[in-house]
Parts: sequence; structure tokens; C-alpha cells
Amino acid sequence: MITVLVLLLILASIVSIRFVANPPVEVLLLLAVILVESFTLIRMDYEHKERQRLERSLLDTRVELGRENYLRLIRFGIKDAESEVLFTTRSMTTPQKEPWMEEVIRASVEKKGRITHRGIIAPRHETIAGAYELIKKANVEIRFHDYYNSSSLRFVIIDRKKTILAIARPDQPSELAYWIESHTLASGLSSEFERLWNDGSSKRFEQYLDEVKEGLKGLSAKEMCSRLGIPEEVVKSPSAQVKTDQTDANSKTGPKR
Repeated sequence: MITVLVLLLILASIVSIRFVANPPVEVLLLLAVILVESFTLIRMDYEHKERQRLERSLLDTRVELGRENYLRLIRFGIKDAESEVLFTTRSMTTPQKEPWMEEVIRASVEKKGRITHRGIIAPRHETIAGAYELIKKANVEIRFHDYYNSSSLRFVIIDRKKTILAIARPDQPSELAYWIESHTLASGLSSEFERLWNDGSSKRFEQYLDEVKEGLKGLSAKEMCSRLGIPEEVVKSPSAQVKTDQTDANSKTGPKR
């Protein structure tokens, strides 16, 4: 509002002297002062708005410490989602190992069929069981990518507007998380997610499980399922047991809006 008023004042001053053939020096000096003061007011108005944006950003940022609080924040984000949830992780576990994962899975099941829900997980034997539970119970679309075996950054993006940002050592589960409401941040991380999701190194659940089975081919199906924490029938025939209506998602036009 201040900017508009200042611009109108400048315009009025210019118009007023345009019809004066030889405006006196005093008028020109007055106009110069008006221009300088106007620039100062516009700059002050801009800085004020920047401070307000920063204050809103700080108010919209929450910090959670501890693994349980981190999982609770994820559960809240999923329940809050209206159209889409994207996530990355290295430490996908099951409720048997982390009881609060049950709440995350339950929230995912509640959103089943109502939102697009996709995740990129580090390919490790320890993440297979957790990935299987999300796929089987909530029909979450999962890809495995080596990038998250070394990355210290993990995130959950809700509706491409809100972000749960977690930072941890590569070989440790996330325990420090930030809830940040920033469209710019969410948009940037979403682009990174899509890049990894669509590159040739990402693998579907069935593809990764086949690779793992090849590496464990000296074991029986029963021994494999005991080591990986998934049913024996999945070890024997992952494509038949895991819902595969998600596997063609990469060829679709994009996430639901």
C-alpha cells in the first residue's frame, strides 16, 4: 500500500511540473527530495515485509528431537495430507522393531486410495520388511535407490507445500526433524525426489528383492524369509504376492493433484 501511494505522489509531481515551461529550482529540488524519500519509503516497506515473511517462516518451523517424536511427526504429516506424500529414508523399519511405525502405517492405510503416496528407500536387507508392509497394507509406491545409503538428508513432503526435514549420520536413523512450511523448499525437494524416482538406478520392490535373492541363493526360501522378515510366499514369488498395480506408476503422467 505504501509503495502505491508513493508512486502516485511521484506521478502527481511529474504531471504538475510538466505544464510549467521553466520550473524554478525550488520545484526541481522538491521533486528530487520526493524521489529520494520515496525510494527510502519503498525500501523500508520491502524490508518490513521481508521481516514479516521471516517471522512467519520461523513460526511455521517446528523442531522435534528423538526417534519417536520424528515418527509421530511423520504420522501427523500423512494424516494432514490432502493430495500427496513423498518420502525418502534409509531406516525403514517395522512395528515389531519400532512400535510407533504402527501409527505411521495406520495413517498411511487411512489415506489409501485418497492420496498419492510414494517413497524412495535405501536398498538394504533391513528395509525390505518395512517396505513390504507399506506396499501390502497401504499400497504405497516404493522404489529403492542407492543414493540414500550415503545421504544424510531424509525428508517427507506433504502436498508439495510442507516438509519434514531430517538430518542424520548416514549409518544412523533420523532423530532430529524440522517441520517447515515453505512452498519453495517443498518444491525443490520434490524435484529432487522425481529425479531419483525416474532415473535408471531406482528399483521396484520386486526388482530389488530378486537381486537380494540372487545374493542369498545358497539359502532356502524359509531361511531367506527369516533373514529378511517377509513371508515365505513373497520370497518365492514377489510379483505374485505384492500388488503390482503400482509398478507402472513411472509411465503415468504424474501424481494426483
